[in-house]
Amino acid sequence: MGEYSGSVFVYRRRLQWGEGDAAQIGYTRSQLDILLEAVDDWWRHVVGLDWFELSNGRGLGHPCVHVELDFHGPVRPGQEVFVHVFLDKLGRSSMAYRLCAYDDNGTLGFSGKLVHVLIDGSTLSSTPIPDSLAALMRAYMDRTRDA
Repeated sequence: MGEYSGSVFVYRRRLQWGEGDAAQIGYTRSQLDILLEAVDDWWRHVVGLDWFELSNGRGLGHPCVHVELDFHGPVRPGQEVFVHVFLDKLGRSSMAYRLCAYDDNGTLGFSGKLVHVLIDGSTLSSTPIPDSLAALMRAYMDRTRDA
């Protein structure tokens, strides 16, 4: 569930029991899933459509082509995670996101960088970001530049 008040978008999610290991620490896979969920929810709140609508309604895809994931401290099942989403770079067809995930105590648990490319769903080749969407993304970048 995302919270967007016109500044930095924050995706809020509780780490579930099954997303942890025997040491009660979140699985790597789960943390990457949370970052991807955060970007999808960012699209819904900031751009006005989610990946499902982007794909099925507009025939466009948004595959991830690069991932970086850093661990700063443990996140545990049962904890709330607050993912702050930043759009650091906007290219002709690419978007570079930076995400910082804090636990419910305000401690940075993990962070990541994701690069996605907008593609034409029928040809699977990159396609320019439509001007209307790029304008919303640029406005977000301007609002969050110093956050």
